[in-house]
Amino acid sequence: MRLNNLSGFFLLLWPTIWSLWISTHGKPSCKQVIIFVLGCFFTRTSGCIINDIIDHKIDKKINRTKNRPLPQNIIRLKEAFFTFLIFVVLSFSTIFFLNIKAFFLSILVLILICTYPKLKLYSYFPQVFLGITFSCSILIVYAATKNNFPITCWLLFAANIAWTTAYDTQYALLDLNNDIMHNIKSTAVYFKKKSKNFILLLQLLMLLIFIMIGYIEQLGIIFYFSLILSSIVFYMQNIWVSKNIIKYIYNVFLSNNIVGVLIFFGISIGYLK
Repeated sequence: MRLNNLSGFFLLLWPTIWSLWISTHGKPSCKQVIIFVLGCFFTRTSGCIINDIIDHKIDKKINRTKNRPLPQNIIRLKEAFFTFLIFVVLSFSTIFFLNIKAFFLSILVLILICTYPKLKLYSYFPQVFLGITFSCSILIVYAATKNNFPITCWLLFAANIAWTTAYDTQYALLDLNNDIMHNIKSTAVYFKKKSKNFILLLQLLMLLIFIMIGYIEQLGIIFYFSLILSSIVFYMQNIWVSKNIIKYIYNVFLSNNIVGVLIFFGISIGYLK
């Protein structure tokens, strides 16, 4: 369930909150905020559980994951699957407060969540798939708040795919040697030493798209300043990734939450004017 490590929850939450603030012009209701925060938590938890269920045999072979509950036989598969179903029900309980478009999009997300863990056996780009999966939260927000999908929605969708693919490639670097040994595919395995360049390209793409969003939504100078600060974070990340030291790479991955905070700060201030 990863309750001891909520970094993944926040990485799912940031684009959801960005889109909620933009789609409501900085005035979401308390009810909307609570629904989407809980929805992110329940969805992320169910995703972690189904990932561990599908990957439990692989996890036994990987140093970073071999001590998880399923590889260690601390819990049984049936218990894990039952827990997964509980969190799926909890996730959909939040959707019932929204509209029919949001409901059907949530079914799509569930399918994507269950498909993602298997993709790493067949494709070198599961990180892109994860980006699409995480970015569906943006579509759900717009379905619930505006009942349509304007250009800003799709720009946010594209920006978040780029960002998610970038930070999940960073995360994949942690397991690069093990993944190559056990024939597990990822963008890190595909690009290897060029992964840094791939990550940097995606980060630049994300920032360029957010410049467009800032212009369309007229978010003001503070928003652009938040993008400058985010670019500094990305620059520092790439310096540390170049050192190729595991503990540095993990901290680089965690630092993406700083970017999430900075952009949210820029958006929220942009709507106060």
